[in-house]
Amino acid sequence: MTCVFSVETYYKKYDDLPTGVVPGVTDYIVISNTGTNYGGSRENFQSFGYFDMVSQGYGHSYGAEFLLQKKFSQTPFYGLASLTLNKSEYTAKNGITYFGQYDQRIILNLSGGYKPSNKWEFTAKLRYFSGVPYTPLYIKGKNPKNPATIENLPEEYLSARLDPGHHLDLRIDRYFNFSYSTITVYLDVQNVYNYQIPLRPDYNFWTNSIDSYSGIGILPSIGFSWEF
Repeated sequence: MTCVFSVETYYKKYDDLPTGVVPGVTDYIVISNTGTNYGGSRENFQSFGYFDMVSQGYGHSYGAEFLLQKKFSQTPFYGLASLTLNKSEYTAKNGITYFGQYDQRIILNLSGGYKPSNKWEFTAKLRYFSGVPYTPLYIKGKNPKNPATIENLPEEYLSARLDPGHHLDLRIDRYFNFSYSTITVYLDVQNVYNYQIPLRPDYNFWTNSIDSYSGIGILPSIGFSWEF
């Protein structure tokens, strides 16, 4: 049995990031974290760059990945397990530190396969990940602090977090080996148990409602490849 274990770490520091300057209005925005297409009409197009900025924002991100791999050898099994721990934060002009909008703290991957012969191969992959931050939304008129708006900015900027997500993928490969070529026929099923991976909610201007979204559910596919 051939196994490999490794640990990788990283640390990144960001300085002189563009940030808004108007107290209580734009001084929570760091363009590197917010993006130029965030919100738009929700904040009177503040985050599209139509306001003064200074290069006084900063941030950092760091993390580690632990990886354990069992390589394919005399035994017909192989597999890989990885655990990634991350954290990212940005500090705006107002001195407040906010989560990075893609601050995903935990990512766990488990994958492996079984190849009993040169004709068949069975593989599986399980993935678990923590949710990313988002700014809470309200139906117009129901916002407890700012009834005329749907978000409390900067009071609740990126203060909520999505639920964790997970999915299981399965695949079967059948190999047809010839003298100078190989044909592979496969059945691949992603998200086998049809888990609805949560995405950030959004405000529907037409219906005055908060719509929740999810990623693609179960996704089966059949295909083949020809190598020669």
